[in-house]
Amino acid sequence: MKFVLALLAVVAFAFVSAMPLTEQQYEFLFTRFVSQYNKEYNTNGFFSKYNTFKANLNTVIAHNAKGLSYTMAMNEFGDLSFEEFSAKLGLKHIKRNHSNSLNTATFRRNAAPKSADWRKEGAVNEVKNQGQCGSCWAFSAVAAIEGAVAKDSGKLFDLAESELVDCAGSYGNAGCNGGLMDSAFEYVIANGGLCATLDYPYEAVDGSCKASTCDKVATISGYKKVPTNDEDALIAASAEGVVSIAVEANSNFQFYSSGVFSGPCGKSLNHGIAVVGYDLGASSPYYIVRNSWGASWGEGGYIRMAYGKNLCGIAMDASTVQA
Repeated sequence: MKFVLALLAVVAFAFVSAMPLTEQQYEFLFTRFVSQYNKEYNTNGFFSKYNTFKANLNTVIAHNAKGLSYTMAMNEFGDLSFEEFSAKLGLKHIKRNHSNSLNTATFRRNAAPKSADWRKEGAVNEVKNQGQCGSCWAFSAVAAIEGAVAKDSGKLFDLAESELVDCAGSYGNAGCNGGLMDSAFEYVIANGGLCATLDYPYEAVDGSCKASTCDKVATISGYKKVPTNDEDALIAASAEGVVSIAVEANSNFQFYSSGVFSGPCGKSLNHGIAVVGYDLGASSPYYIVRNSWGASWGEGGYIRMAYGKNLCGIAMDASTVQA
């Protein structure tokens, strides 16, 4: 918290004075950053990370000075270039999956209310953190499964992403090296459900499959594809439950802090997340999206993404599940 206050004070100075930060100010903020996030570097790495931190901080300050619909802020990823960030979190190209065409659904936009928030309905767990493992696909899939089961049964289970990471390889997934949400659903259906996180803890590494050592506590009967690039259908699907989606996460996404995210970003899908609600009645309509980078990122682990632009490819590859 002290680091954040110090950063705000220095950044405010930069805005008011219209002057770049001094080297002393950069050094002060980097020292606080290292302490805040318990960073450790070797001698050569220290100067490289310092320069990356400066570049990222300059990007954040320049963005916020524009007064756009959302703010950016330095966070635990502040010492990573986007290339390093992508490699560390395993942001990889997500192929659109059309293999389950028989499950393609028709969603009716005109039946959807103006807003929905599945967190308020007890269908969404606390924000989780995938760590340095490219398992976003597992977290996206589990969020949709947990939501569907909670809606159907009234019980919100905390299900094991690590089971998918360790056990779903034969369904086309690659653990910490990436995967597909639909392939995760196929595993869950074929194997009678998922274990609880309590019995199969998340470790952020690839491991041997231990699914036989714990009981399945929740399962699904099927999943449906939301019509591609149809935001009306995505809204209608989100009115029915938590939706697993893929987006392009870029450097602006990396440092998102608050507000309605409006890009810029492309549509090269590389990150799995979940829509848990929306608000079409807001002055700037948005989706409520749950990420898997911990609660210190964004708005308590969430990002509000602008509706109506197919922003970052949000409607390109979306799926719902049925308990």
